[in-house]
Amino acid sequence: QLEDENEISITLIFNENAYLYNSNQESNCYLEIVKLLNQVLEDNDADERFCFLSEGEGGVRYLFGNQEYVKVFKTQCGLAQEQQIIEEVIEEDFEENIEEDQNQKDDFSSQN
Repeated sequence: QLEDENEISITLIFNENAYLYNSNQESNCYLEIVKLLNQVLEDNDADERFCFLSEGEGGVRYLFGNQEYVKVFKTQCGLAQEQQIIEEVIEEDFEENIEEDQNQKDDFSSQN
């Protein structure tokens, strides 16, 4: 049971594998859900991925398809540079979340 009605918990079962996702209020759950879906695709040897296209006032746009074809499409449409900036921000957020999780585990271990 979730403590906050705004939190999201997802259990995805595909080809005998279970994938679990629980949101935290500090992360962007949509980005995390896309990462989860891409992990399922990778684990099942699919060539396609949900690939970031752009971000704006209307939200974040992804294109589902073969990653190489999506790269060509983004380059031809002038979206490649924006992709690199967004990926750097996502990577920084991911690393911060990993560090926070480790700190919380350390705090819990020291309490016991």
